[in-house]
Amino acid sequence: MIGHAMNSHSRRACLSWALTSVWSILLCLLVLTPSRGTVIHDISVLFGGSKWTDAFGHTVLFAIQTALLYWALAQTLPGMPALILSVRVLLFFGTVLELAQVLIPARGSSLFDLSANWLGVAIFGVWQQRRIEQGQG
Repeated sequence: MIGHAMNSHSRRACLSWALTSVWSILLCLLVLTPSRGTVIHDISVLFGGSKWTDAFGHTVLFAIQTALLYWALAQTLPGMPALILSVRVLLFFGTVLELAQVLIPARGSSLFDLSANWLGVAIFGVWQQRRIEQGQG
């Protein structure tokens, strides 16, 4: 019985880290690929192509990334330490990715996009903190 519980926990931990890694790679590709004439540009245009729709995309992408990292870390850390580490890592990751865009042709670093990255991290962070405080997370 204990072996079964450990196996289930190990599978969940592996799955959470696998999904977090895949999403991280996808996020890097979306943010660091030159945008003009690519699928990324087409997706942006599909959703309106404005700085507001792009910012909404950044917010959603980083909220999901924070949730996935939290889920992975929560397999081995208690709720609040996992959340604090997730938020710190993703604030840093969002900043580095935004600054790295200066080096990419047809991309540029933007304080507006950086703020959207941070907003996504904050939205998940505040939501999960409330869940933890209520004993649900």
